[in-house]
Amino acid sequence: MVWIRESFKERLTKMRVHITSIYGQSPRSIALISQKLVKDVGRQLGYDEMGIYFYNDHAETHGERSTRMDGIIAGLGRGDIVVFQVPTWNSTEFDELFLDKLQAYGARIITFVHDIVPLMFESNFYLLDRVIDMYNRSDVVILPTKAMHDYLIEKGMTTSKVLYQEVWDHPVNIDLPRPECQKVLSFAGDIQRFPFVNDWKENIPLIYYGDGSRLNSEANVHAQGWKDDVELMLSLSKRGGFGLCWSEDREELVERRYSRMNASYKLSTFLAAGLPIIANHDISSRDFIKQHGLGFTVETLEEAVEKINNMEKETYDSYVENVEKIATLLRNGYITKKLLIDAVHMLYR
Repeated sequence: MVWIRESFKERLTKMRVHITSIYGQSPRSIALISQKLVKDVGRQLGYDEMGIYFYNDHAETHGERSTRMDGIIAGLGRGDIVVFQVPTWNSTEFDELFLDKLQAYGARIITFVHDIVPLMFESNFYLLDRVIDMYNRSDVVILPTKAMHDYLIEKGMTTSKVLYQEVWDHPVNIDLPRPECQKVLSFAGDIQRFPFVNDWKENIPLIYYGDGSRLNSEANVHAQGWKDDVELMLSLSKRGGFGLCWSEDREELVERRYSRMNASYKLSTFLAAGLPIIANHDISSRDFIKQHGLGFTVETLEEAVEKINNMEKETYDSYVENVEKIATLLRNGYITKKLLIDAVHMLYR
């Protein structure tokens, strides 16, 4: 057993680990923000970055795309480890070719799945088999939740080494005030994706972080506009009340169905700000919310409003205390750090 530990330790000192991260999207893009978050934690662990630019790669020939990738992986050595954050939000062909390049170098591949485009947009569902094939070619896969894994197994995923993220980190390095028991709900998102914002007529105001130019003037919504992360954290914690994680299915964007399997970045934003949570009763993190006493889930928004109207200060304060225990981990990136370390160790099990 001593020899095995020393052998593994020697591997750790000799190997190089790389991590991809996308560039070129809007600074407000959650895809860009979340990949940067994971990349920054990886850099703290000594990983080397592979930057991937978001662009219209359909305009490139196969040869041009291949040459571009040769530049991205120029620092890759045979047998190195690569944490490949997907999707890159370029084409599926781009992601497939990038994986081909990594495997040609004999790289050990940890695929960190942020989103699955074919499950987000029904018009892209035909690509699911190809996406799953990329997961099956990976040595380790990090998925948002077990529910996502169960679904992918039904669709043909066979990778045996899988880790579950469950919740996003949200690193922030500022002192935040303790939220107080206020009868308000906070929500962030695009009205086009979350149309219930425009229909909000409840007696509890909805504090909305997003573009308020298309808001219905009759809605009981207080638009705050888009804010950078520090401003958002301060605003949320000062206003208090609850953070709302809510989605509804639409014809093209199957938000509600997807939320049953995916890890919500919005959830971690509210938790990092210290806010208790109100969410759909079937959100993927429902057990996490219940187990740690971070708020509650409901079947309707009317039920949520009723609970807030009847909320006792003592109950709210107990939620806040529970949230603070989890928020400390999220603000310091501990969830992501453990995931990355566990994934590398899993390669050698």
